[in-house]
Amino acid sequence: MKKRIKPKKQKANSKRAFKKLEQNIKRNMGSSFGGIIHNAPGQIKMSDALEEIIAPFADDADTIVAMKNLVSIGAMAWNITLMPPQEQKEQIEQLVKTMSSEPEDIETMRKMIDKMMQRKQALYPDVNRTIVNFEVEDTADGWHLSVASTLPPNQQ
Repeated sequence: MKKRIKPKKQKANSKRAFKKLEQNIKRNMGSSFGGIIHNAPGQIKMSDALEEIIAPFADDADTIVAMKNLVSIGAMAWNITLMPPQEQKEQIEQLVKTMSSEPEDIETMRKMIDKMMQRKQALYPDVNRTIVNFEVEDTADGWHLSVASTLPPNQQ
């Protein structure tokens, strides 16, 4: 039976995953880390948004590694949509070359990234927050996703 990203109703798992994500960001950013705002007021939950973006592919992620890879591709696709069009093409090519080596895999990867980018633009056209990190945890009844992102440009 395949695992699904589970609903966010389980607070203990959510708090643990968020704390782990915060620690990872702090470790990576060092003294420039200014803290995290949990569920910024008036803003969408980026974990929910990212789950929507990767939804068409989530059933195929049946291991923690596969889910982390899928979320990683989804986060990169999200961030690429925030770039100017010419940079988008370059970033997609870099991403595809990094993740695939076989010609058929390259085309499949391009299509996957393109679909995720289209979903981001269709579902969240006005959300310009950059995804900076994420954490996927394997729980007893599904995956739990936590996402760290920047604030909207007008609130930074």
